[in-house]
Amino acid sequence: MVEPPPSSEEQEPIEAQISRLIIEGEFGPGDRLKLSDLARRFGVSQMPVREALWKLEGSGLVRNLPNRGAVVRNVDEQHIENVYELRAAIEMMLIERMVVRVTSSDLDQIEVARAAVEASVEKGERSAILAADQAFHNTINQIAGNDLAMATLARSMPLIQSMRLRVGFSTLRLKEMLSEHAGITAAIREGDGRLAAQRVRLHMIGARRAMIATLEALRSTATGKRRSAPGNP
Repeated sequence: MVEPPPSSEEQEPIEAQISRLIIEGEFGPGDRLKLSDLARRFGVSQMPVREALWKLEGSGLVRNLPNRGAVVRNVDEQHIENVYELRAAIEMMLIERMVVRVTSSDLDQIEVARAAVEASVEKGERSAILAADQAFHNTINQIAGNDLAMATLARSMPLIQSMRLRVGFSTLRLKEMLSEHAGITAAIREGDGRLAAQRVRLHMIGARRAMIATLEALRSTATGKRRSAPGNP
């Protein structure tokens, strides 16, 4: 008898499965990640789950606390500031580096990625917008050829992406984002690395401001739920 192929969840490493559940919002900031529950869910012993949670602490998604175990990291204004300061510094460096090595084929790929963001915005799906936006930035950043910088960027964003999936984008922010992408692309085409880096910095400032507004919206929603719960005045 031929056994059925393993499911996508069975093929996916435990660390990646937990990360996906956090990013998709099944586990929110401050939630406990119980070893026994996760081991039962994934059909494994507690040891690989424990190892995965320690790895996720290194990526910033999880904190392992004494006497509490693992919890999803809380996101506050300072965390958002730190993420976008880091991202701005790295992406400004990468874009100045890539402008001097970009080819006509690369420019075509960047334009395709930019157009994909516009198409996703027209459809209005949060996950598609996030994926297209990330692809646009990755297309630019990869041309610079700095794998360490790319890995650092990848570790910094999962919790931010999780918040975006839950709350989405304002109409104003989407318009700003498309305009900023167009400006960055134009500077790359002009071969002006300094201008491209300046536009990346402004893009990060706008994204940071929007994320702080998103955090405030999440807090407001949580406060409203607590007030409407039975027994609350």
